Amino acid sequence: MDTHMPRRREIAAIARNLALTFVSRNNDVDGYWAIGKLYSHALKAGVSELDIDLLNDSIAPPSSEFNKMLSHYKAWIGTQMPLAWLKRAGIALSFEPQPDAPINSWDVGKVFQCSVTLVDDQDHEHIARERFVCRPHDPATEIRSTRSKSVQLQLKAKSILRRLASMLGN
Repeated sequence: MDTHMPRRREIAAIARNLALTFVSRNNDVDGYWAIGKLYSHALKAGVSELDIDLLNDSIAPPSSEFNKMLSHYKAWIGTQMPLAWLKRAGIALSFEPQPDAPINSWDVGKVFQCSVTLVDDQDHEHIARERFVCRPHDPATEIRSTRSKSVQLQLKAKSILRRLASMLGN
């Protein structure tokens, strides 16, 4: 078991890791890339920015679709440092960021910026930003992750049906 006791000077690195994991394709909501789902949520709400408060498990504009993701990242922070050290743990997503940083020309989609702000109990702000590209969620063009519980259930049901069919001689 890891017995590493974090130090406050590591909070900036924790913010950076949170930003990187949050924009990662491994961050999914029901098997789909979370950023695409969040972008679709912003478009439906008519806003270009989303604000996430991890300590209070909330997103503005609100949506219960992201509750599990919010809880996951709050718990992740808790594995990195004591939550009591934080006054604020926020993620701001801007789907209309200022064009001040280059983006790889081979990327397709709309530029967005993810800003993670961790404010410790000594009022120090630790900010990390990532810029990337995304598209709105579209299940017709996306491949769903098999990590999703509903996909696992569908695969299990298909397997059972195949076995039944073979047992019945079909």
